Amino acid sequence: MQFQIQRPFKVLLDGNFIHHCVKNNINIRDRLSTLLSDPKVEPLVPNQVIDELTSIGAPCAEALAMASTFKQAPVHGGSSSGRKRKRRGGNDGNDGMQSEPSKDVDDKADNKIAPSTAILHLLGRNNRHRYMVATQDVDLRKMTHGIPGVPAMYLNIGVSVLEPPSRSSREHQAVTEQKKLAPRKDERRRMQNKKSREAAAVTRAAAPQVGRDTELNLPRAEAVRASPTRPKKKRYAVKGPKQPNPMSMKKKKNHNNKKKGDAEGPKRKRRKKKQAEKKKMLKNGGGGE
Repeated sequence: MQFQIQRPFKVLLDGNFIHHCVKNNINIRDRLSTLLSDPKVEPLVPNQVIDELTSIGAPCAEALAMASTFKQAPVHGGSSSGRKRKRRGGNDGNDGMQSEPSKDVDDKADNKIAPSTAILHLLGRNNRHRYMVATQDVDLRKMTHGIPGVPAMYLNIGVSVLEPPSRSSREHQAVTEQKKLAPRKDERRRMQNKKSREAAAVTRAAAPQVGRDTELNLPRAEAVRASPTRPKKKRYAVKGPKQPNPMSMKKKKNHNNKKKGDAEGPKRKRRKKKQAEKKKMLKNGGGGE
């Protein structure tokens, strides 16, 4: 299924996945590049994951060091509310008074957001940024199944597993394919015009006849065209390409007769010569005796 997820792939990591990889001596970047067949894979870690690992302390120190090497994906949970407050303050003429409290509210909101909620916030409703998720949290994987086009992966005893497409992804793909088969806007307009013309023809046929043809009790043109007794036009045979005039063509010379005559002529002459020579010899021989 195609959800426009292209290389280089962007994978969101949570604290459980990073801690599990560190515990089993797994290089996250190498494992993801092998699993996805993409050497330029880009692991991303939300800010809330780093805050969670920092709050745990020493047990997750190695996981925190590993997470700090990846690019961070900032999540601002209260950014939209802060913008709204700035606009309201601008209308009242108190921009400076409203801008400072909004930053404090945003910082508090960011601290309260859980890592799983931050990942879901990055995914949104349609996974607009085309993220992939790597997590050991079963509940988080179930929540990602409700968003179409979100590939999820996890580790099973050191073996990386890429989950099959979820039900929402399959349904979304089926709806997309159905839309492709549906007629386009111009095709729908042509079909509607055709239906309107057919309806107008039916109403015209059902309308009472008015005019000179009705007074003379003559059939309408449509009825005449559709009548089976209408005389059919004569169909003439299709003429092919014209041939040249045989009188203007030269007659073919018979070369075979000439050859035969040439061959027979000298033979006859030779025979006559031989016969004359024989006669002369006979005469000469007879006279000598």
